[in-house]
Amino acid sequence: MPETVTFDEDLGIVRIESYGDLTAEDLRATLGSALKMHQVRGVSRGFVDATRVTSYPSTFPIFDFGSQAATRLRGLRIAIATTPGMLDTPVFFETVTRNRGAVVRIFDSPDPALAWLMSEPNKELKATW
Repeated sequence: MPETVTFDEDLGIVRIESYGDLTAEDLRATLGSALKMHQVRGVSRGFVDATRVTSYPSTFPIFDFGSQAATRLRGLRIAIATTPGMLDTPVFFETVTRNRGAVVRIFDSPDPALAWLMSEPNKELKATW
C-alpha cells in the first residue's frame, strides 16, 4: 500500500504519508487505519502528506470515496498537502467531503496545511464576522 499511517506524538495528530500511484482501495484501507488510530488516541486532527503522490483514482472513484468518507470524517479536522500540479483530484475530494459536512482542506505544501490544522478550529469563521 502506498500510504503509511502513524501517530505524531509531538503534534498529537494522526499523520498519513502518501506516495506513488493511489487506488480507491488504497484510500479506503488508509481511511480505516487512520480512523482506528483517531479512536484509540482520542484525537480529532489528521494530516495527509500527499506531496509524493504520482497519480490518483479517476473522478468517479474519488466522488464515491469522498461521499463515503465524509460521514466517517465528521468531527475530525483533516489537512491534506499535495503538490500544485496534482491539485485537481484532491480539490474535488475536498469539495465532495465538505459539501457533506466534513472539515477537510487542501493545501499546496505541508507548512500551510499544518499551520491550519493546528490553528484554532473556528478561526476561519470568526474572521468572517
